[in-house]
Amino acid sequence: MRAPLFRGCKLTWCHHKVKLETETGRLRQEVFAVRERNSLLQKSVDEYRRQLENQQELATAMRNEYEKRLKDERDGGHSRIQALQERMLQTDLERAQAVKAADELRDSLTSAQSELTTLRQQAQNIQTSMSEWGNQVRDLTVRNNTLQAENATLLERGATVGARYDANDLVRSIASSLGNTDFLGGRVSKKRPL
Repeated sequence: MRAPLFRGCKLTWCHHKVKLETETGRLRQEVFAVRERNSLLQKSVDEYRRQLENQQELATAMRNEYEKRLKDERDGGHSRIQALQERMLQTDLERAQAVKAADELRDSLTSAQSELTTLRQQAQNIQTSMSEWGNQVRDLTVRNNTLQAENATLLERGATVGARYDANDLVRSIASSLGNTDFLGGRVSKKRPL
């Protein structure tokens, strides 16, 4: 009757093991996906920074050029000056938008790194649980081996009960297995019954 109990424990352990391996695999895939996303976000941030620096250099060069032109052509007409000022404002607006986009990407990168940290903690917790279950499995295996040895001894004694009865050796075998005491706690005689 103990064998089905052990089989149930073994099946439950196998089920937990498969479940843990599946969850660990899923978490590894999520960590890999987050790392890839993190890498892509970092590349995007770097690209926006480069574009921002280029736009800032361009804006500075354009501003210097426009200021020079404004100075040279101050008397050339108010409409032209107004168009140049609008173009400078547009450049400043584009630069502000690029800075905002870079900030949003930086926030996304921070969020992805936080998510990666959480996934690493979950993976570590699963590894700890697997280690604890491994210890439980080892303990159950030792207990099972002990019970199987006891069962084999009892089966052997059960198989030889007829032969021991025929040889009038049943009382001595019982006494030796009980430590030479009867069921009431008294000593059993070592003499054979007549």
